[in-house]
Amino acid sequence: MDEDKTQLEVISESVRLSLIRQDFLHLLEGEPHHAILIAGPAGSGQTELALELVKTWLCEGSEPQFGRKLSACGTCESCRWIGVVDPRVGRYGPQHPDLLWLRPEIEDPYWEPAPGQSKTIKPSKEIKIKQVRDIASFVTLGAQRGRAKIVLLSPAEALNTESANSLLKMLEEPAGQCRFILLTEHLDWLLPTIRSRCRMFAMARPDVGVAAQWLSAYGVSEDVARELLPLTGGTAYGVLELVRRGQSTAHRVFIESLASMPEASLSQVAAQLAGVEAMMLSRLFQAWASDLIRVKVGQPVRFFPGHLGVAKQRAQQASLQALSRLESDWRCLPRLAEHPLNPKLFVEGLLLRYCEIF
Repeated sequence: MDEDKTQLEVISESVRLSLIRQDFLHLLEGEPHHAILIAGPAGSGQTELALELVKTWLCEGSEPQFGRKLSACGTCESCRWIGVVDPRVGRYGPQHPDLLWLRPEIEDPYWEPAPGQSKTIKPSKEIKIKQVRDIASFVTLGAQRGRAKIVLLSPAEALNTESANSLLKMLEEPAGQCRFILLTEHLDWLLPTIRSRCRMFAMARPDVGVAAQWLSAYGVSEDVARELLPLTGGTAYGVLELVRRGQSTAHRVFIESLASMPEASLSQVAAQLAGVEAMMLSRLFQAWASDLIRVKVGQPVRFFPGHLGVAKQRAQQASLQALSRLESDWRCLPRLAEHPLNPKLFVEGLLLRYCEIF
């Protein structure tokens, strides 16, 4: 293999094809729809697929039409404006004159308080109606590069009632060369009228073996990949996100800490878990409670296959009723983990509740 090729090119030529390119080809079949809705769980690569699609539609290195192209050239000025679609980046900031990316302020790497606003103001988690109204002025001007005007909106469930209704009117009467790409992790949260006006594409989870092979090209060992894939719902991009945030060993720290209880003190175990993000910790607690219930009723574990012994030991020490209550109580953890008032007390509270059932 040519050593001068970049890692991204190598991946594109091999297993990366099975994760994105086949999905990508489906979206290019037949006449292009004016609105595409890409649905899938977090970490399934919707953003990367959408940007690949945007790059292909705006590419100037091939015929100027919305045809069935396999990929963008990657070298023309338009492709360079979109940038490299690398899932290790985490956040993308393409700056193309014919692309309008609507996302919550908290997801926008370029967001900053407006002139006159307090510097301490927090970015919004919603896509506001003003942002949707900006589409009208964006579409009014013709495509500056002669290809098309593309509106990328993610996540679509971040639309509030007003902005969703405003977008609906635009989808009902699409303007000229404008194309919409909507991304969502929660399809049932969207207005049925929005869903019905889009051509929907559901992201599929890759086979574990394929995902592990793909992750190996990004430096994630097969053992780590197979441990983390269950925790991310089988999504390879979710695994890369954990690695990017330094949480790839959090599950091992979590199990080792819980295995030391009740011999170890509450504060000692809480200190061991101090390096685990609150959101990740809430996910681990939920997954662990689920696995304990599965073991209790004679089912194989789902999230911690490498720690079956610990799961069996703990499941024997608690009643099914207690484990079910625990799992039910922990369903709201992701919401609480977003803004823990005191991270240390948050962790200790979870551990205390856990110890009560044994």
